[in-house]
Amino acid sequence: MADVIQVAPEFDGWFPRDGRRSIEAMAQLARLDVRKHRKRSLVSACTLRDAEGKPLEVYFKAYARRRHLFDGFARQSLGRVEARNLENFGQLGIRTPKVVAWGARRSLAGLASELSFLITQAVPESLALRDYWAGLDLPLDPVLRHKVIDELATQTRKLHAARFFHQDLKWRNLLVDGDTNVWWIDCPNGYTSGLAPRQRHGRIKDLATLDIVAKERCTEQERLRFVQVYLNEMKVTNNVKSWSKRVVRYRERRFD
Repeated sequence: MADVIQVAPEFDGWFPRDGRRSIEAMAQLARLDVRKHRKRSLVSACTLRDAEGKPLEVYFKAYARRRHLFDGFARQSLGRVEARNLENFGQLGIRTPKVVAWGARRSLAGLASELSFLITQAVPESLALRDYWAGLDLPLDPVLRHKVIDELATQTRKLHAARFFHQDLKWRNLLVDGDTNVWWIDCPNGYTSGLAPRQRHGRIKDLATLDIVAKERCTEQERLRFVQVYLNEMKVTNNVKSWSKRVVRYRERRFD
C-alpha cells in the first residue's frame, strides 16, 4: 500500500517537504487520528502556519472507511472525487472553497480504496445556509432572502446544464458569507451523466433535497421563486407550477 498525496502548488509552503507526507502525518495537523475505524466522515477545522508563521485556515475531512473491501474496488477515492467536483464547480463559476490538498491510500495494486482525505481552505465569515437563514427576519429581510434564493437557483441551473448532479444538496452543504454570496461544499457523491433518465432523476432529486428544509423555512412564494429562477422563466408559469409539484411529490415519497 502507498499513499498518493497531492498538494496545490500555492499551498505547498504550509506542509512538510521532507517526505513525511503520509495520510497520518497530514491528519495530525488537524489533530485527527485516522487509524481508527470510522463509520462516518470526520471534519476538523484547524490553522496551518508556514515557515514564516503566516496562518492558513482550513478544513480537514477524513472519509469513512469502506464497509467492505470491494465497496471502493476499481473506483477513485472519495478524496479525489470530491476534490475534482469542487474544482469543476469553480470552473462553472460556482463559488467553492479552494482545494488545498487531497490524498488516498489504496491496496490490491491500487485497485481498492483504503483511506482518503481532503483539505479545503475555509470561507471567512460564513455560516451554513440553515444557520444564516435562521437569522433573516421575513418582514425585514426580503431582499437578502431573494438574493440567496436567486443565486442558489442560478448556480443549480448552471450545474445541471453541465450535466452534473450533486446528489446531496442539503442546506448544511451550502455556505453564505458576509456579502450574502452562496458557496458550495461537501460533494463526494456527485456525478456527470449524458443519459436522459439519469439527468431527469438528478435534477429532481437535487431540487427535492433542497426542499426538505425549504418547506419549513421558506414561504410558498419563495419556493416558487426558486423554481422560476432555476427554470429561467420570467414569471410563475404553468411549467413552474408543474415542476414545483414534481419536486414536492419526489420529496414526500423519498424524504418525508
